[in-house]
Amino acid sequence: MGRQMIAGSMTLTLIFFCGTTFGQGAIGPSGPGSGNVVNDDQAKEMVDNPQFKAWFNFKVGATVKYKTTTTAGPMASSAEQTHTLKEATAEKIVVEVKTATTFQGKGKPMENIFKMEIPVRIAKNSLPENLPDCKMTRKGDEEVKIGDKTYKCEWKEMETTHGDGDKKFVARQKVWTCKEVPGGLVKMEMTSGGSGENAPKSEVKTELVEFKAGE
Repeated sequence: MGRQMIAGSMTLTLIFFCGTTFGQGAIGPSGPGSGNVVNDDQAKEMVDNPQFKAWFNFKVGATVKYKTTTTAGPMASSAEQTHTLKEATAEKIVVEVKTATTFQGKGKPMENIFKMEIPVRIAKNSLPENLPDCKMTRKGDEEVKIGDKTYKCEWKEMETTHGDGDKKFVARQKVWTCKEVPGGLVKMEMTSGGSGENAPKSEVKTELVEFKAGE
């Protein structure tokens, strides 16, 4: 059960990196999903993709490394993630993502690799503030120090809710981004779980380790 919760939390994290939140989609059989589904109404209004902009000014080969910790009750995991810019055109960005996850600090890391295809334009309804179950609660500016470096970041807090009553599920995210980092992400914190007193809950924290702008 604990591992299933951690896997679910890691999936939410990957969706945050790669899915509807930033308007991206994974390609290939090992990806977490096929991206946003755009219906006829959504397709009528397309907007610039913020995540495309976050990668476009960097050269192919740009790499970002993150560390992620996940807790779900008594279970815990840690993961290393490496995002590498593989292709950049006027229409799309392709980023390779490698992950290595260790459960309870034991055993050989579970490795995964997939590619994300990030289009230049996305449906307006797929932006976080326009998703039906997601709302932006706060935003601001903050300096974030990681190691010896300080990043001037913008941050946003979001809340996603599904269901109601005993079946209500709530996920709260706070995200720090900086334009000098390929892809933008510097730090993310997320808590999620059911609304009941005994409902299982999880916490995910992701932080930048290092990045290279490419050659």
